[in-house]
Amino acid sequence: MHTDQGTVEVLGTEFNVKSRPTFFEVICYVGLVQVSYNSKIYKIPSGKSFRAFDNQIFKDLTIDIQPSWMEHKSAFKSVPVF
Repeated sequence: MHTDQGTVEVLGTEFNVKSRPTFFEVICYVGLVQVSYNSKIYKIPSGKSFRAFDNQIFKDLTIDIQPSWMEHKSAFKSVPVF
């Protein structure tokens, strides 16, 4: 990220974010990701995911090593249909 004061770069972290009007998901593949949701802070380590749907929070494990879209595929797990 570039700012007027300097540049910030994330090193050693791989994650994916999906954000829709009623659905929010963060999957951490490598490293640690901090998520702020409804004024609460959640730390998501590698191999775990954070999902929020209609203000319900779900934290799960993931066996994926990278987002499916990187292989030109779509994969869904407990994702609401819009």
